[in-house]
Amino acid sequence: MSSVSSFGKLTFFSLFFIFGFLSLTKLEFLTFLYSNSIVIICVLLLICCFSVLAFPSNIKEKALITSSICFFITLLIFANFSPYCTNFQYFNEYVWLNNSFLQINLMFGLDGFSIYFFVLTSFIIPICIFLEFRNSDYFFQKGFLASLLFIELALFIAFSTLDLLVFFLSFESILIPMFLMVGIFGSNKRRIKASFFFFMYSFLFSLFSLLLILYIYYVAKTTNILLLNDYLFNSNQQVFAWGLMFITFSAKIPMFPFHIWLPEAHVEAPTIGSMILASLLLKLGGYGFLRFSLGLFPEGTFFFLPLIQILAILSVLYASFAAIYQVDLKKIVAYSSIAHMNIAILGLFSMNVPGIQGSIFTMVSHGVISAALFLIIGILYDRYNTRSIVYFGGICQINPILSSFFFFFMVCNISFPGTSAFVGEFLTLVGIFSSNVFVFFTTIIGSFLCVVYSIRTFSFVCFGTIPSNLYYKFEIPVDATREEHYSLLVFAITAIFLGVKPSLFLDFSYVTTLFLLSSYI
Repeated sequence: MSSVSSFGKLTFFSLFFIFGFLSLTKLEFLTFLYSNSIVIICVLLLICCFSVLAFPSNIKEKALITSSICFFITLLIFANFSPYCTNFQYFNEYVWLNNSFLQINLMFGLDGFSIYFFVLTSFIIPICIFLEFRNSDYFFQKGFLASLLFIELALFIAFSTLDLLVFFLSFESILIPMFLMVGIFGSNKRRIKASFFFFMYSFLFSLFSLLLILYIYYVAKTTNILLLNDYLFNSNQQVFAWGLMFITFSAKIPMFPFHIWLPEAHVEAPTIGSMILASLLLKLGGYGFLRFSLGLFPEGTFFFLPLIQILAILSVLYASFAAIYQVDLKKIVAYSSIAHMNIAILGLFSMNVPGIQGSIFTMVSHGVISAALFLIIGILYDRYNTRSIVYFGGICQINPILSSFFFFFMVCNISFPGTSAFVGEFLTLVGIFSSNVFVFFTTIIGSFLCVVYSIRTFSFVCFGTIPSNLYYKFEIPVDATREEHYSLLVFAITAIFLGVKPSLFLDFSYVTTLFLLSSYI
Protein backbone atom coordinates (compact mmCIF):
# COMPACT_ATOMS: atom_id res chain seq x y z
CA MET A 1 0.00 0.00 0.00
CA SER A 2 3.02 2.31 0.20
CA SER A 3 3.00 2.66 -3.58
CA VAL A 4 -0.66 3.60 -3.38
CA SER A 5 -0.03 6.36 -0.83
CA SER A 6 2.99 7.84 -2.63
CA PHE A 7 1.32 7.73 -6.01
CA GLY A 8 -1.89 9.13 -4.54
CA LYS A 9 -0.13 12.01 -2.80
CA LEU A 10 1.77 12.93 -5.96
CA THR A 11 -1.40 12.92 -8.05
CA PHE A 12 -3.40 14.85 -5.46
CA PHE A 13 -0.85 17.63 -5.07
CA SER A 14 -0.37 17.84 -8.84
CA LEU A 15 -4.10 18.25 -9.44
CA PHE A 16 -4.38 20.69 -6.53
CA PHE A 17 -1.57 22.85 -7.90
CA ILE A 18 -2.92 22.84 -11.47
CA PHE A 19 -6.52 23.61 -10.49
CA GLY A 20 -5.41 26.22 -7.95
CA PHE A 21 -3.19 28.00 -10.47
CA LEU A 22 -5.87 28.00 -13.16
CA SER A 23 -8.56 29.21 -10.76
CA LEU A 24 -6.39 32.09 -9.59
CA THR A 25 -5.46 33.13 -13.12
CA LYS A 26 -8.84 32.60 -14.70
CA LEU A 27 -11.97 32.35 -12.56
CA GLU A 28 -14.02 31.23 -15.56
CA PHE A 29 -12.25 27.90 -15.31
CA LEU A 30 -14.27 27.00 -12.21
CA THR A 31 -17.47 27.84 -14.04
CA PHE A 32 -16.37 25.60 -16.88
CA LEU A 33 -15.70 22.73 -14.46
CA TYR A 34 -19.05 23.22 -12.77
CA SER A 35 -21.12 23.27 -15.97
CA ASN A 36 -19.25 20.39 -17.65
CA SER A 37 -18.89 18.07 -14.66
CA ILE A 38 -20.57 15.07 -16.29
CA VAL A 39 -18.45 15.29 -19.42
CA ILE A 40 -15.26 15.72 -17.37
CA ILE A 41 -16.06 12.56 -15.40
CA CYS A 42 -16.62 10.58 -18.60
CA VAL A 43 -13.42 11.88 -20.20
CA LEU A 44 -11.36 11.05 -17.10
CA LEU A 45 -12.67 7.49 -17.04
CA LEU A 46 -12.11 7.01 -20.76
CA ILE A 47 -8.51 8.24 -20.52
CA CYS A 48 -7.80 6.06 -17.50
CA CYS A 49 -9.35 3.03 -19.19
CA PHE A 50 -6.97 3.35 -22.16
CA SER A 51 -4.08 4.13 -19.83
CA VAL A 52 -4.63 0.93 -17.85
CA LEU A 53 -4.56 -1.13 -21.03
CA ALA A 54 -1.67 0.69 -22.73
CA PHE A 55 0.60 1.30 -19.73
CA PRO A 56 0.28 -1.66 -17.32
CA SER A 57 2.21 -0.16 -14.44
CA ASN A 58 0.56 0.98 -11.20
CA ILE A 59 -2.75 0.10 -12.81
CA LYS A 60 -4.61 -0.40 -9.52
CA GLU A 61 -3.40 2.95 -8.24
CA LYS A 62 -4.37 4.75 -11.45
CA ALA A 63 -7.82 3.16 -11.51
CA LEU A 64 -8.50 3.88 -7.83
CA ILE A 65 -7.37 7.50 -7.98
CA THR A 66 -9.34 8.23 -11.16
CA SER A 67 -12.49 6.61 -9.81
CA SER A 68 -12.07 8.45 -6.48
CA ILE A 69 -11.72 11.79 -8.27
CA CYS A 70 -14.94 11.02 -10.14
CA PHE A 71 -16.61 10.24 -6.81
CA PHE A 72 -15.58 13.58 -5.30
CA ILE A 73 -16.77 15.43 -8.41
CA THR A 74 -20.08 13.60 -8.07
CA LEU A 75 -20.31 14.68 -4.43
CA LEU A 76 -19.83 18.29 -5.57
CA ILE A 77 -22.60 17.80 -8.11
CA PHE A 78 -24.86 16.38 -5.40
CA ALA A 79 -24.01 19.18 -2.95
CA ASN A 80 -24.84 21.90 -5.50
CA PHE A 81 -27.93 20.15 -6.88
CA SER A 82 -31.18 22.11 -6.51
CA PRO A 83 -34.03 19.85 -5.32
CA TYR A 84 -36.70 22.39 -6.29
CA CYS A 85 -35.92 22.51 -10.01
CA THR A 86 -37.91 20.32 -12.42
CA ASN A 87 -35.54 20.93 -15.32
CA PHE A 88 -32.41 18.92 -15.98
CA GLN A 89 -29.36 20.38 -14.27
CA TYR A 90 -25.70 20.24 -15.37
CA PHE A 91 -27.05 20.16 -18.92
CA ASN A 92 -24.60 19.71 -21.80
CA GLU A 93 -25.28 19.21 -25.48
CA TYR A 94 -22.87 18.26 -28.26
CA VAL A 95 -23.64 17.53 -31.90
CA TRP A 96 -22.86 13.91 -32.76
CA LEU A 97 -24.69 13.10 -36.00
CA ASN A 98 -26.34 15.77 -38.10
CA ASN A 99 -27.48 14.84 -41.58
CA SER A 100 -30.71 14.58 -43.51
CA PHE A 101 -31.33 11.00 -42.36
CA LEU A 102 -30.37 11.06 -38.69
CA GLN A 103 -29.85 13.84 -36.16
CA ILE A 104 -28.46 12.83 -32.79
CA ASN A 105 -26.96 15.09 -30.16
CA LEU A 106 -25.02 13.94 -27.14
CA MET A 107 -27.08 15.46 -24.33
CA PHE A 108 -26.40 14.96 -20.64
CA GLY A 109 -28.29 16.19 -17.61
CA LEU A 110 -29.43 15.17 -14.14
CA ASP A 111 -32.79 15.54 -12.42
CA GLY A 112 -34.24 14.42 -9.10
CA PHE A 113 -34.37 10.79 -10.26
CA SER A 114 -31.07 10.23 -12.04
CA ILE A 115 -28.94 12.00 -9.41
CA TYR A 116 -29.45 9.05 -7.00
CA PHE A 117 -28.19 6.43 -9.44
CA PHE A 118 -25.38 8.70 -10.59
CA VAL A 119 -24.07 9.04 -7.03
CA LEU A 120 -24.60 5.32 -6.32
CA THR A 121 -22.43 4.41 -9.31
CA SER A 122 -19.63 6.72 -8.24
CA PHE A 123 -19.82 5.26 -4.72
CA ILE A 124 -19.72 1.53 -5.53
CA ILE A 125 -17.00 1.36 -8.21
CA PRO A 126 -14.12 2.90 -6.14
CA ILE A 127 -14.80 0.37 -3.39
CA CYS A 128 -14.67 -2.46 -5.92
CA ILE A 129 -11.34 -1.19 -7.24
CA PHE A 130 -10.01 -0.73 -3.69
CA LEU A 131 -10.81 -4.39 -2.97
CA GLU A 132 -8.49 -5.39 -5.81
CA PHE A 133 -5.56 -4.44 -3.58
CA ARG A 134 -6.24 -7.66 -1.65
CA ASN A 135 -5.01 -9.63 -4.64
CA SER A 136 -1.52 -9.77 -6.07
CA ASP A 137 -1.10 -9.28 -9.79
CA TYR A 138 -2.75 -12.03 -11.81
CA PHE A 139 -3.39 -12.91 -15.42
CA PHE A 140 -4.94 -10.04 -17.38
CA GLN A 141 -5.60 -7.93 -14.31
CA LYS A 142 -5.41 -4.84 -16.50
CA GLY A 143 -8.35 -6.22 -18.48
CA PHE A 144 -10.35 -6.66 -15.28
CA LEU A 145 -9.68 -3.09 -14.10
CA ALA A 146 -10.34 -1.68 -17.57
CA SER A 147 -13.68 -3.52 -17.55
CA LEU A 148 -14.55 -1.94 -14.19
CA LEU A 149 -13.72 1.55 -15.47
CA PHE A 150 -15.66 0.99 -18.70
CA ILE A 151 -18.70 -0.23 -16.76
CA GLU A 152 -18.54 2.91 -14.61
CA LEU A 153 -18.29 5.08 -17.72
CA ALA A 154 -21.23 3.34 -19.41
CA LEU A 155 -23.37 3.62 -16.27
CA PHE A 156 -22.62 7.34 -15.93
CA ILE A 157 -23.70 7.85 -19.54
CA ALA A 158 -26.83 5.69 -19.15
CA PHE A 159 -28.00 7.52 -16.02
CA SER A 160 -27.34 11.01 -17.42
CA THR A 161 -28.05 10.84 -21.15
CA LEU A 162 -31.14 12.52 -22.55
CA ASP A 163 -31.24 10.57 -25.81
CA LEU A 164 -32.87 7.18 -26.25
CA LEU A 165 -30.31 5.89 -28.74
CA VAL A 166 -27.35 6.88 -26.56
CA PHE A 167 -29.04 5.19 -23.60
CA PHE A 168 -29.45 2.02 -25.64
CA LEU A 169 -25.79 2.07 -26.74
CA SER A 170 -24.49 2.55 -23.20
CA PHE A 171 -27.04 0.03 -21.89
CA GLU A 172 -25.77 -2.60 -24.32
CA SER A 173 -22.07 -1.77 -24.05
CA ILE A 174 -22.09 -2.93 -20.42
CA LEU A 175 -22.77 -6.48 -21.59
CA ILE A 176 -19.28 -6.88 -23.09
CA PRO A 177 -17.18 -6.19 -19.96
CA MET A 178 -19.63 -8.12 -17.77
CA PHE A 179 -19.47 -11.05 -20.20
CA LEU A 180 -15.66 -11.03 -19.93
CA MET A 181 -15.78 -10.57 -16.15
CA VAL A 182 -17.98 -13.64 -15.65
CA GLY A 183 -16.45 -15.78 -18.39
CA ILE A 184 -12.75 -15.14 -17.68
CA PHE A 185 -12.62 -14.26 -13.99
CA GLY A 186 -15.51 -16.40 -12.74
CA SER A 187 -14.99 -18.84 -9.91
CA ASN A 188 -16.21 -22.21 -11.23
CA LYS A 189 -16.16 -24.38 -14.34
CA ARG A 190 -19.68 -23.28 -15.29
CA ARG A 191 -18.58 -19.67 -15.73
CA ILE A 192 -18.51 -19.94 -19.56
CA LYS A 193 -22.09 -21.18 -19.63
CA ALA A 194 -23.17 -18.50 -17.15
CA SER A 195 -21.49 -15.72 -19.16
CA PHE A 196 -23.24 -16.79 -22.36
CA PHE A 197 -26.49 -17.21 -20.43
CA PHE A 198 -26.22 -13.65 -19.12
CA PHE A 199 -25.18 -12.20 -22.47
CA MET A 200 -27.84 -13.93 -24.59
CA TYR A 201 -30.67 -13.16 -22.17
CA SER A 202 -29.72 -9.49 -21.92
CA PHE A 203 -28.94 -9.06 -25.60
CA LEU A 204 -32.02 -10.81 -26.97
CA PHE A 205 -34.39 -8.88 -24.74
CA SER A 206 -32.58 -5.64 -25.54
CA LEU A 207 -33.38 -6.11 -29.23
CA PHE A 208 -36.93 -5.10 -28.34
CA SER A 209 -35.62 -1.74 -27.13
CA LEU A 210 -33.80 -1.28 -30.44
CA LEU A 211 -37.08 -1.97 -32.23
CA LEU A 212 -38.71 0.56 -29.91
CA ILE A 213 -36.14 3.25 -30.77
CA LEU A 214 -36.66 2.68 -34.50
CA TYR A 215 -40.41 2.88 -34.01
CA ILE A 216 -40.22 6.08 -31.95
CA TYR A 217 -37.91 7.69 -34.49
CA TYR A 218 -40.31 6.68 -37.28
CA VAL A 219 -43.26 8.22 -35.43
CA ALA A 220 -41.75 11.27 -33.70
CA LYS A 221 -38.68 11.85 -35.94
CA THR A 222 -36.43 12.21 -32.88
CA THR A 223 -34.88 10.25 -30.02
CA ASN A 224 -34.43 13.37 -27.88
CA ILE A 225 -36.10 12.73 -24.52
CA LEU A 226 -36.79 16.43 -23.98
CA LEU A 227 -38.70 16.59 -27.26
CA LEU A 228 -40.41 13.25 -26.67
CA ASN A 229 -41.78 14.51 -23.34
CA ASP A 230 -43.79 17.10 -25.29
CA TYR A 231 -44.77 14.79 -28.16
CA LEU A 232 -48.35 13.50 -28.06
CA PHE A 233 -48.39 9.78 -28.85
CA ASN A 234 -51.83 8.32 -29.45
CA SER A 235 -53.15 5.46 -27.33
CA ASN A 236 -52.16 2.63 -29.70
CA GLN A 237 -48.66 4.03 -30.12
CA GLN A 238 -48.21 4.29 -26.35
CA VAL A 239 -49.42 0.74 -25.72
CA PHE A 240 -47.12 -0.69 -28.39
CA ALA A 241 -44.07 1.29 -27.25
CA TRP A 242 -44.72 0.54 -23.57
CA GLY A 243 -44.96 -3.19 -24.30
CA LEU A 244 -41.57 -3.18 -26.04
CA MET A 245 -40.01 -1.31 -23.13
CA PHE A 246 -41.56 -3.69 -20.64
CA ILE A 247 -39.94 -6.73 -22.27
CA THR A 248 -36.50 -5.12 -22.14
CA PHE A 249 -36.59 -3.71 -18.61
CA SER A 250 -38.42 -6.63 -17.00
CA ALA A 251 -35.53 -8.90 -18.00
CA LYS A 252 -33.05 -6.49 -16.42
CA ILE A 253 -34.89 -6.15 -13.05
CA PRO A 254 -35.46 -9.17 -13.40
CA MET A 255 -39.14 -10.13 -13.15
CA PHE A 256 -40.74 -13.55 -13.32
CA PRO A 257 -40.43 -15.40 -15.70
CA PHE A 258 -37.36 -13.57 -17.09
CA HIS A 259 -35.26 -14.08 -13.96
CA ILE A 260 -33.46 -17.35 -14.76
CA TRP A 261 -30.18 -15.75 -15.79
CA LEU A 262 -29.58 -13.84 -12.54
CA PRO A 263 -28.88 -16.64 -9.99
CA GLU A 264 -26.65 -18.42 -12.51
CA ALA A 265 -24.67 -15.26 -13.29
CA HIS A 266 -24.26 -14.43 -9.60
CA VAL A 267 -23.01 -17.89 -8.67
CA GLU A 268 -20.32 -17.95 -11.35
CA ALA A 269 -19.29 -14.27 -11.28
CA PRO A 270 -16.31 -13.12 -9.20
CA THR A 271 -17.08 -11.25 -6.00
CA ILE A 272 -16.70 -7.80 -7.55
CA GLY A 273 -18.77 -8.88 -10.54
CA SER A 274 -21.62 -9.95 -8.24
CA MET A 275 -21.37 -6.66 -6.33
CA ILE A 276 -21.68 -4.60 -9.53
CA LEU A 277 -24.41 -6.81 -10.97
CA ALA A 278 -26.63 -6.55 -7.89
CA SER A 279 -25.93 -2.99 -6.81
CA LEU A 280 -25.81 -1.21 -10.19
CA LEU A 281 -26.84 -3.22 -13.25
CA LEU A 282 -30.22 -4.28 -11.86
CA LYS A 283 -30.99 -0.60 -11.28
CA LEU A 284 -30.91 0.03 -15.02
CA GLY A 285 -34.25 -1.78 -15.29
CA GLY A 286 -35.87 0.27 -12.53
CA TYR A 287 -34.42 3.49 -13.93
CA GLY A 288 -35.69 2.59 -17.40
CA PHE A 289 -39.23 2.08 -16.10
CA LEU A 290 -39.03 5.35 -14.19
CA ARG A 291 -37.49 7.50 -16.92
CA PHE A 292 -39.13 6.13 -20.06
CA SER A 293 -42.17 3.97 -19.31
CA LEU A 294 -43.72 6.28 -16.68
CA GLY A 295 -42.37 9.48 -18.17
CA LEU A 296 -43.22 9.07 -21.85
CA PHE A 297 -46.25 6.77 -22.05
CA PRO A 298 -48.86 7.40 -19.32
CA GLU A 299 -51.71 5.69 -21.20
CA GLY A 300 -49.52 2.64 -21.82
CA THR A 301 -48.74 2.58 -18.10
CA PHE A 302 -52.41 2.38 -17.16
CA PHE A 303 -53.02 -0.27 -19.82
CA PHE A 304 -50.25 -2.58 -18.56
CA LEU A 305 -50.61 -1.76 -14.85
CA PRO A 306 -52.52 -4.98 -13.91
CA LEU A 307 -49.99 -7.13 -15.80
CA ILE A 308 -46.94 -5.59 -14.15
CA GLN A 309 -48.54 -5.82 -10.70
CA ILE A 310 -49.33 -9.52 -11.19
CA LEU A 311 -45.83 -10.33 -12.46
CA ALA A 312 -44.17 -8.30 -9.70
CA ILE A 313 -46.24 -10.07 -7.01
CA LEU A 314 -45.37 -13.47 -8.51
CA SER A 315 -41.71 -12.44 -8.60
CA VAL A 316 -41.71 -11.40 -4.93
CA LEU A 317 -43.39 -14.58 -3.71
CA TYR A 318 -41.48 -16.94 -6.01
CA ALA A 319 -38.08 -15.41 -5.22
CA SER A 320 -38.81 -15.37 -1.48
CA PHE A 321 -39.81 -19.04 -1.34
CA ALA A 322 -36.88 -19.96 -3.61
CA ALA A 323 -34.45 -18.16 -1.28
CA ILE A 324 -35.71 -20.22 1.67
CA TYR A 325 -34.90 -23.50 -0.08
CA GLN A 326 -31.45 -22.52 -1.39
CA VAL A 327 -28.22 -23.71 0.17
CA ASP A 328 -25.81 -21.63 -1.91
CA LEU A 329 -25.19 -18.26 -0.24
CA LYS A 330 -24.96 -16.40 -3.53
CA LYS A 331 -28.24 -17.83 -4.76
CA ILE A 332 -29.94 -16.82 -1.51
CA VAL A 333 -28.85 -13.20 -1.92
CA ALA A 334 -29.61 -13.33 -5.67
CA TYR A 335 -33.21 -14.40 -5.07
CA SER A 336 -33.43 -11.84 -2.27
CA SER A 337 -32.39 -9.19 -4.81
CA ILE A 338 -35.17 -10.28 -7.14
CA ALA A 339 -37.72 -9.96 -4.33
CA HIS A 340 -36.51 -6.52 -3.20
CA MET A 341 -36.30 -5.12 -6.73
CA ASN A 342 -39.85 -6.26 -7.51
CA ILE A 343 -41.12 -4.68 -4.29
CA ALA A 344 -39.52 -1.49 -5.58
CA ILE A 345 -41.32 -1.96 -8.91
CA LEU A 346 -44.67 -2.34 -7.09
CA GLY A 347 -43.96 0.94 -5.31
CA LEU A 348 -42.95 2.59 -8.57
CA PHE A 349 -46.26 1.70 -10.20
CA SER A 350 -48.37 2.67 -7.17
CA MET A 351 -48.56 6.06 -8.94
CA ASN A 352 -48.21 8.23 -5.84
CA VAL A 353 -45.44 10.22 -4.19
CA PRO A 354 -44.61 7.89 -1.24
CA GLY A 355 -44.53 4.84 -3.51
CA ILE A 356 -42.22 6.37 -6.13
CA GLN A 357 -39.90 7.98 -3.60
CA GLY A 358 -39.80 4.77 -1.55
CA SER A 359 -39.08 2.75 -4.69
CA ILE A 360 -36.08 4.91 -5.60
CA PHE A 361 -34.82 4.84 -2.02
CA THR A 362 -35.26 1.06 -1.89
CA MET A 363 -33.18 0.62 -5.04
CA VAL A 364 -30.40 2.83 -3.70
CA SER A 365 -30.47 1.08 -0.32
CA HIS A 366 -30.45 -2.32 -1.99
CA GLY A 367 -27.42 -1.23 -3.99
CA VAL A 368 -25.48 -0.65 -0.78
CA ILE A 369 -26.71 -3.67 1.21
CA SER A 370 -26.49 -6.24 -1.59
CA ALA A 371 -22.95 -5.14 -2.47
CA ALA A 372 -21.93 -5.66 1.17
CA LEU A 373 -23.60 -9.08 1.37
CA PHE A 374 -21.92 -10.31 -1.81
CA LEU A 375 -18.61 -9.03 -0.51
CA ILE A 376 -19.05 -11.02 2.72
CA ILE A 377 -20.00 -14.13 0.75
CA GLY A 378 -16.92 -13.69 -1.41
CA ILE A 379 -14.73 -13.40 1.68
CA LEU A 380 -16.23 -16.59 3.11
CA TYR A 381 -15.60 -18.37 -0.17
CA ASP A 382 -11.98 -17.19 -0.22
CA ARG A 383 -11.47 -18.50 3.32
CA TYR A 384 -13.31 -21.83 3.15
CA ASN A 385 -13.69 -22.58 -0.58
CA THR A 386 -17.43 -23.21 -0.28
CA ARG A 387 -20.66 -21.21 -0.38
CA SER A 388 -22.99 -23.97 0.81
CA ILE A 389 -24.57 -23.25 4.18
CA VAL A 390 -24.57 -27.01 4.83
CA TYR A 391 -20.80 -26.94 5.39
CA PHE A 392 -20.76 -23.84 7.58
CA GLY A 393 -21.35 -23.41 11.28
CA GLY A 394 -19.88 -21.52 14.21
CA ILE A 395 -18.18 -18.93 12.01
CA CYS A 396 -18.71 -16.32 14.73
CA GLN A 397 -16.10 -18.20 16.79
CA ILE A 398 -13.54 -18.12 13.98
CA ASN A 399 -14.30 -14.78 12.28
CA PRO A 400 -15.98 -12.49 14.85
CA ILE A 401 -15.51 -9.27 12.84
CA LEU A 402 -16.85 -10.80 9.64
CA SER A 403 -19.76 -12.38 11.53
CA SER A 404 -20.64 -9.02 13.08
CA PHE A 405 -20.80 -7.38 9.67
CA PHE A 406 -22.79 -10.33 8.32
CA PHE A 407 -25.31 -9.95 11.13
CA PHE A 408 -25.61 -6.20 10.59
CA PHE A 409 -26.28 -6.47 6.86
CA MET A 410 -28.73 -9.34 7.34
CA VAL A 411 -30.58 -7.05 9.76
CA CYS A 412 -30.48 -4.36 7.07
CA ASN A 413 -31.81 -6.88 4.55
CA ILE A 414 -34.95 -7.45 6.65
CA SER A 415 -35.57 -3.66 6.77
CA PHE A 416 -34.87 -3.17 10.45
CA PRO A 417 -35.75 0.34 11.76
CA GLY A 418 -32.81 2.69 11.70
CA THR A 419 -31.37 1.25 8.49
CA SER A 420 -31.75 2.53 4.95
CA ALA A 421 -33.84 -0.45 3.87
CA PHE A 422 -36.51 0.36 6.46
CA VAL A 423 -37.08 3.86 5.09
CA GLY A 424 -37.34 2.66 1.51
CA GLU A 425 -39.60 -0.30 2.24
CA PHE A 426 -41.85 1.66 4.62
CA LEU A 427 -42.49 4.40 2.06
CA THR A 428 -42.98 1.78 -0.65
CA LEU A 429 -45.56 -0.09 1.43
CA VAL A 430 -47.37 3.18 2.24
CA GLY A 431 -47.60 3.94 -1.47
CA ILE A 432 -48.75 0.41 -2.33
CA PHE A 433 -51.41 0.48 0.42
CA SER A 434 -52.77 3.78 -0.92
CA SER A 435 -52.99 2.26 -4.38
CA ASN A 436 -54.12 -1.34 -3.90
CA VAL A 437 -54.79 -3.12 -0.60
CA PHE A 438 -54.53 -6.62 -2.11
CA VAL A 439 -51.09 -5.87 -3.56
CA PHE A 440 -50.10 -4.47 -0.17
CA PHE A 441 -50.93 -7.68 1.73
CA THR A 442 -49.12 -9.89 -0.79
CA THR A 443 -46.08 -7.62 -0.52
CA ILE A 444 -46.19 -7.97 3.27
CA ILE A 445 -45.93 -11.74 2.80
CA GLY A 446 -42.74 -11.22 0.81
CA SER A 447 -41.33 -8.98 3.54
CA PHE A 448 -42.11 -11.63 6.17
CA LEU A 449 -40.44 -14.36 4.09
CA CYS A 450 -37.36 -12.12 3.84
CA VAL A 451 -37.07 -12.30 7.63
CA VAL A 452 -37.33 -16.10 7.45
CA TYR A 453 -34.56 -16.74 4.94
CA SER A 454 -32.30 -14.02 6.35
CA ILE A 455 -32.40 -15.41 9.90
CA ARG A 456 -32.11 -18.98 8.58
CA THR A 457 -29.02 -18.11 6.53
CA PHE A 458 -27.26 -16.26 9.34
CA SER A 459 -27.97 -18.97 11.90
CA PHE A 460 -26.69 -21.73 9.60
CA VAL A 461 -23.45 -19.88 8.87
CA CYS A 462 -22.55 -18.24 12.18
CA PHE A 463 -24.16 -20.30 14.96
CA GLY A 464 -23.81 -23.90 16.03
CA THR A 465 -20.67 -26.03 16.28
CA ILE A 466 -17.67 -25.64 14.03
CA PRO A 467 -17.61 -28.42 11.39
CA SER A 468 -14.52 -30.58 11.43
CA ASN A 469 -13.54 -29.59 7.91
CA LEU A 470 -13.29 -25.94 8.99
CA TYR A 471 -11.68 -26.65 12.36
CA TYR A 472 -8.83 -28.73 11.02
CA LYS A 473 -8.27 -26.71 7.86
CA PHE A 474 -7.77 -23.37 9.60
CA GLU A 475 -5.68 -23.59 12.71
CA ILE A 476 -5.12 -19.81 12.66
CA PRO A 477 -8.40 -17.88 12.20
CA VAL A 478 -8.34 -15.53 9.25
CA ASP A 479 -10.71 -12.62 9.76
CA ALA A 480 -11.39 -9.64 7.51
CA THR A 481 -8.33 -8.02 5.94
CA ARG A 482 -7.72 -4.29 6.05
CA GLU A 483 -9.30 -3.66 2.64
CA GLU A 484 -12.30 -5.84 3.46
CA HIS A 485 -12.75 -4.26 6.89
CA TYR A 486 -12.65 -0.69 5.56
CA SER A 487 -15.01 -1.49 2.68
CA LEU A 488 -17.59 -3.16 4.92
CA LEU A 489 -17.31 -0.30 7.40
CA VAL A 490 -18.05 2.23 4.65
CA PHE A 491 -21.10 0.22 3.57
CA ALA A 492 -22.32 -0.01 7.18
CA ILE A 493 -21.92 3.73 7.83
CA THR A 494 -23.75 4.52 4.60
CA ALA A 495 -26.66 2.21 5.46
CA ILE A 496 -27.01 3.79 8.90
CA PHE A 497 -26.67 7.33 7.61
CA LEU A 498 -29.35 6.80 4.96
CA GLY A 499 -31.61 5.28 7.61
CA VAL A 500 -31.09 8.02 10.20
CA LYS A 501 -31.16 11.02 7.84
CA PRO A 502 -33.36 10.03 4.86
CA SER A 503 -34.86 13.50 4.36
CA LEU A 504 -31.49 14.73 3.12
CA PHE A 505 -31.93 12.47 0.10
CA LEU A 506 -35.72 12.24 -0.27
CA ASP A 507 -35.99 16.00 -0.82
CA PHE A 508 -34.18 15.69 -4.13
CA SER A 509 -36.90 13.57 -5.74
CA TYR A 510 -40.05 15.17 -4.27
CA VAL A 511 -40.56 17.98 -6.79
CA THR A 512 -39.53 15.76 -9.70
CA THR A 513 -42.02 13.11 -8.58
CA LEU A 514 -44.84 15.67 -8.43
CA PHE A 515 -43.90 16.86 -11.91
CA LEU A 516 -43.98 13.28 -13.21
CA LEU A 517 -47.37 12.54 -11.65
CA SER A 518 -48.86 15.74 -13.09
CA SER A 519 -49.12 13.97 -16.46
CA TYR A 520 -51.36 11.32 -14.84
CA ILE A 521 -53.93 13.75 -13.43
